[in-house]
Formats: sequence, C-alpha cells, structure tokens
Amino acid sequence: GRDGREAQCHLFHSSGGYRRLRSLCHSEGLDESMVHSLLVAIFGGRVVPESPGTAATGILPLQETSLRLDVRESTIEAVLTFLEGEGGCGGLVRMLQPLVGHVCDFVFFNASEDAAKRHPLLGHIKAVSKGQSLRGGHYTVEIGKLAEESGMSVVEIQESVRALQRERVAECRVKDRALCYEIRSDPE
Repeated sequence: GRDGREAQCHLFHSSGGYRRLRSLCHSEGLDESMVHSLLVAIFGGRVVPESPGTAATGILPLQETSLRLDVRESTIEAVLTFLEGEGGCGGLVRMLQPLVGHVCDFVFFNASEDAAKRHPLLGHIKAVSKGQSLRGGHYTVEIGKLAEESGMSVVEIQESVRALQRERVAECRVKDRALCYEIRSDPE
C-alpha cells in the first residue's frame, strides 16, 4: 500500500482468469517428478465410473500430502485448480467443497432413537468408529471411511453434518484439512 501501509484491492474478472491467476500466484519451482507424484496422489487408484453423471471422489489431506511430497499446500491447491479449469488440462476434476476435514471429531448432544431415525448418518459414524467413543458421545472419524460405510457422497455427508449442527444434534470439528474433489475423466 501507500507509504508501506496495509492496503486492500478488489479485482473483478472472469472465473477462468481467476483460476489462471491463482495458479500463477501460488506456483513454485516444481520438477517433473514432483508433479507426477502429486498427480498420482490425486488420480492414483481411483476408477472413474463409465456411466454418465457419476464420478469418483477423492479426498486429499493437505498437511499429510504436503509433508509426504515436500510440496506447499498452496501448490497442491493450485494444481487442483488448474485441473479443474477450462483451459489446458482443465475439466479433469471438479472441486466439491473448497475445504473439508479428512478427519473429523463428532460430538453428539442428542443421539436418541428419534434423532437416529431422522439422521441415518449417526449410525454410520458409530459404525465407522466401531462404536468406540473417546468420551461419552465423542467420535473421531475419517470422512473417506464414512463415505464408504454409508454409501453417501462427500457432498451428501457435508449436507447431513450441516443438518445435524443446525438441529443441535451433533457438532463436527475438522482435525485435518483436506480438499475434496470429483474425478470427471481419467487423465491421458
């Protein structure tokens, strides 16, 4: 800003321009092997269903991936943003929610039978954590395992969690930040 003071700037542009600028802003010197390792972490082992309207879901824990691959978290976000964009390799993934928790702590305030009937997710949370509560009504769950157990998508789980919180049935605390994305097509 002026005279070394803090300043604010508002820039209005297209979403395509935003993706490109964000990618450039967060880029760092990556060699080919680092990029390959990151792409394997994003796409590796996931099969894209062939039926239209379906996609494989990925959850990429930011801190864990950053440490394992020795890449900044912002670079991981920039690569996923590039893969989502319309230009270049764009359209391979679609970001679901900007940031989710890879591991979440659930604290139940009301786990009555009535609440369990209204919110089937409660039973799935208990099943994934093998019914073991650290303290009364306190469960730690990996969202990927919860999606597997429940047969719900990550987006459906997030909507259910918001409903649980709105109705004051349970609270969800994010422990490990992660990016959630849908793989729309296999990279060539």
